[in-house]
Amino acid sequence: MRFGRLAIYLLVVLLLFSCAGGKGVKETKETSFGKKVLGTERIYLTEPLRNKYSEIIILDFSLEGTNIQKVNEKKHPDFKDTVKSLTTLVPDTVAEHLRQRGIFKSVVRANSVDNPSPRAVILKARFTSITSGNRALRFFVGFGAGSSTVGVDGELIDAVTGKVLARFIHNRHSPASMGNYKVVFNADGKNLGKDIARFIKKLY
Repeated sequence: MRFGRLAIYLLVVLLLFSCAGGKGVKETKETSFGKKVLGTERIYLTEPLRNKYSEIIILDFSLEGTNIQKVNEKKHPDFKDTVKSLTTLVPDTVAEHLRQRGIFKSVVRANSVDNPSPRAVILKARFTSITSGNRALRFFVGFGAGSSTVGVDGELIDAVTGKVLARFIHNRHSPASMGNYKVVFNADGKNLGKDIARFIKKLY
């Protein structure tokens, strides 16, 4: 008998809690910027970029601290130059896609910032990893084996205050390509730039 009363009591308590959870708890109002575009996103904005910024300055991407694949330089004498080309290829691609979509009134590509507009935001990033993978594994094994990797760690910053508006980490791979490092780096770099532009468009 006592067990029956206890069961009824517990049931009533659970019902009360479920009702309180549905009606008594207020939802926190947050600004939504849509579905995630990049691997890792940290958004500190409380309103769209277009409300405050009309210009974006896109800097060359840095190779500082980048984990770069080691190769035989005698066999691949242009490997370093191919890697270095990514520092401009990716930001150039970001700028191209933003201009095509009319995101920001002014899209500026630069390697440094001097006297920025108070309505400007800066995109700066560094590469975290650059590896060409293994063509044989990509062909014979597949399922991501031997994939190339080009990864970045970047942020959007208020050009005047230096306040960080958003951060991101993202990688691109070429799991099915039979091309050499020039081919896969070019493909990964352009896809990476396109992804970052989509992320900025989402915030705009």
